[in-house]
Amino acid sequence: MIGYAAGCITQCSRTVAIGSQALKCNTSGACNLAIGYTALFSNTTANHNTAVGTGAMYYNTEGCQNTALGKAMTKNCCGANNVGVGYLALDCNIDGSNNTVVGSQALNFNTTSNNTAMGYGAAYCSTGCQNTAIGSLAMRGSGTSNGTKNVAVGYTALCKVTSGALNVAVGANALKCNTSSCSNTAIGYNSLIVNDAPSNTAVGKDSMESNTSGNNNTAVGADALAANTTACHNTAIGKSALLSNTTG
Repeated sequence: MIGYAAGCITQCSRTVAIGSQALKCNTSGACNLAIGYTALFSNTTANHNTAVGTGAMYYNTEGCQNTALGKAMTKNCCGANNVGVGYLALDCNIDGSNNTVVGSQALNFNTTSNNTAMGYGAAYCSTGCQNTAIGSLAMRGSGTSNGTKNVAVGYTALCKVTSGALNVAVGANALKCNTSSCSNTAIGYNSLIVNDAPSNTAVGKDSMESNTSGNNNTAVGADALAANTTACHNTAIGKSALLSNTTG
């Protein structure tokens, strides 16, 4: 134990605390590593945690097998098998488990389990489970974002999602404005960028880029159904297919 009040313990083994008040409250927790001011400060009985950074996993008491690098996961109490890397990564998580987060403020407000977020602010507001967000501001959300089982890959993909579920967005700005609609697939830059309707499939750059409330459409190819706004049940395959269709 190195540092002021580091590792004030009664019975433990294979535990390392380096830094002022690191692992200060630990009693029987074993196989922990805490490096930095107040890292793992509240830990009492939890085992196999690694916390490196000021305040990393500060409130953890019972959560086991977690890794926090940076001022991350500070509020985690009993969540297990989490990885938080970056400033305020997974910071509000209390008891959610099996989350993997890499990036400053990624999954900041998360309280649930089985999520993956990589990139600055990825899934920042998300409280839903089983989501995957990769890319800066991907699936960032706003207010209460409790959508589940979404996949967003790319800068601002699914950026404004709130309660929408079962969506797949791959590409910068794909499904960017979608908030509550479900079961959409957008692959390609700007595909379904302003969409907030369900059950559309758009594959290709700018495909269905103007769609707002049209549903059950399929567009495959760059600019396919690009002007479509409210029309439903259309199928367009090929570059610029049904390019001028708007409401029909």
